[in-house]
Amino acid sequence: MKLSQDEEDLLNQRMRENPELARCILEMTDIVGDDLKNIELADDAEEEVVENIRKTGKELLTTWAVKRAALAVNKAKEEKGTRLHEKKSSNGIQL
Repeated sequence: MKLSQDEEDLLNQRMRENPELARCILEMTDIVGDDLKNIELADDAEEEVVENIRKTGKELLTTWAVKRAALAVNKAKEEKGTRLHEKKSSNGIQL
């Protein structure tokens, strides 16, 4: 399936914005590329691909979580009356 020029441009932009994703995709294409990474059995190829997909998913979700946390902090700072969490300085009740 061929990508349209707009899809290619979008893909290139997203790869520049997410270098960890680009690395993972390159690793997956290496599995089925010319070299074939000396993989002899379909089960071994499947294992490589599944492992790579898991790693990619973990990296993408971590990136997403960091971005969401930053957005939440910024939103909280913008809201009036919201105090960010601060460590308590009290030593407890003094008798």
